[in-house]
Amino acid sequence: SRHVPALASLLVGTTFFLWHWRNISKDRLSRCHLAYFLFIGAAGIIGAVTSGVWIGHEIIGFLLGQREPNQWIFLTDAIPLFLISSSIFLLHRPFLLAATRTDTADALIGRRLTLYVLNATGLGLAGVAIANLIRILLEHYAASFEDLGRSSDWWRDQTRLFVMLVIVGLPIWILTRNRLRSVVDTKNTVEIRMWPRRIYVYGTLIVVLVIALTNAIVFIRPILGFALGDTYSPSIAAGLYTSLANTAIAAPIFWHFARNATEDRAACLLSKTNTAD
Repeated sequence: SRHVPALASLLVGTTFFLWHWRNISKDRLSRCHLAYFLFIGAAGIIGAVTSGVWIGHEIIGFLLGQREPNQWIFLTDAIPLFLISSSIFLLHRPFLLAATRTDTADALIGRRLTLYVLNATGLGLAGVAIANLIRILLEHYAASFEDLGRSSDWWRDQTRLFVMLVIVGLPIWILTRNRLRSVVDTKNTVEIRMWPRRIYVYGTLIVVLVIALTNAIVFIRPILGFALGDTYSPSIAAGLYTSLANTAIAAPIFWHFARNATEDRAACLLSKTNTAD
């Protein structure tokens, strides 16, 4: 029977999980216990959000007029993934909250790490969506979609991708940003010096800088090619629009995080000066 492999996996996985759960429940204050629940919570959220975006993406395509054979066959994969991921997160959520609400330093770092990861995820999704929108507008007003070699369904795919990324990413970024600003605005050096914040600020700066430099190369290379006699092609124009859109988003993000890094350094320096006095 085709169900035998799934049943065997279910039996082995459930047995191992119950054995593992009984062992970790004996030590509820260890770092491994906290890390386990953070990992499981993140995995559940990623699975639920990914499958939710997948389902929403296809529904929006249907509302925009997309009709294909076996269009809904993907639900046999997306719905089980959504249900299982959501169940895993909801079942572990009470234990995750209990582990992160203690007064230990590890619990505080766990709470901040969760907020920073969610904030960076929301910012990334929203940034990709807005860059995609800018690219669509540039291509629409600078050249026709046919000249750029776009198919008739291209605009529909890009529109539904933009809508889903904004719906998911923007609320996550706004909610977590408000929570983080309420803490960081106090200029508490303990908060500022936490390694999750440093990774968040400087890691984002590095990633955005690499994106900006890469797109600068993509933008300058065809211009130099034109100057040296290369012929124009629609694919080159599409690449120029993409690099412009990505740079238009990367630049303000880089400026924002550079300012955050400067403010953090100033707050730490002021704290050292006050301590010395």
